[in-house]
Amino acid sequence: LILKYNNITELCHYPNYMNHVTFIDASFNGMKKICKHFIDTLIKARQIQNITLSGNKFKALPWELQLLLQQNQVQSVKLKGDNYNCNCSTKWLRDIIKRNIHKVPDAHELYCANYGKKVILVSDEEMGCLKKHVTWNKTSLLVSAPLLFVGILIAIFYIKYADVIQFCCYLYCRNNHY
Repeated sequence: LILKYNNITELCHYPNYMNHVTFIDASFNGMKKICKHFIDTLIKARQIQNITLSGNKFKALPWELQLLLQQNQVQSVKLKGDNYNCNCSTKWLRDIIKRNIHKVPDAHELYCANYGKKVILVSDEEMGCLKKHVTWNKTSLLVSAPLLFVGILIAIFYIKYADVIQFCCYLYCRNNHY
């Protein structure tokens, strides 16, 4: 099914004949979106072998694309020509491309718009997926140690005098009409 150069903005509609399609070329349409439903239906049909989505305006792709790439009958998915937004929520795209590089022949031509680097070369840290390590310096220890000590003292005091504190709160609330 050749759909290229048709100014299609999204792939969402799935006509019945698509169950028999083995090749889709939807390149160079200015597409910004592929609906989850469209990918799900391709997965269920188990017929698609080659998909070309190159040269559109994708910033991201649906997560379900990775399920499609994992199917045995899928031979290639072409994605070049778009500048993807690489961040922690799209890390799966980089990971699935790396795991299925034999099915993504243009993997070395996919770029992150926000880094100007190849998608497969952007690190987890650059994508913002790694938690920053907390470093303790003298100042933070000088501030946190006394606060921890005060917190422990308050907890001990509350445990030891819980009944008295509750009674005082009761008297206060009763006298002030709370």
